[in-house]
Amino acid sequence: TEIFTVQLGSYSTRTDAASRSDAIRGSRVVEVEIDGQTYYRVYFKTYRTRFQADEALRRLESNGFEGFVRQIDL
Repeated sequence: TEIFTVQLGSYSTRTDAASRSDAIRGSRVVEVEIDGQTYYRVYFKTYRTRFQADEALRRLESNGFEGFVRQIDL
């Protein structure tokens, strides 16, 4: 099953990611490891279609937030 989200940031510390997430209701922090480095990504909700995620991104952008749509594994 394809699942999509809007990524609103990627940070090297959980504190920075949590600060960003706290400013955006409906977002969450997800810890990922890439090439031995830990990153904390801020994701906004989950969607069953890319179209729904694109619509959410447009709403976020109209409120001054930047991000991009990505497919994720749950």
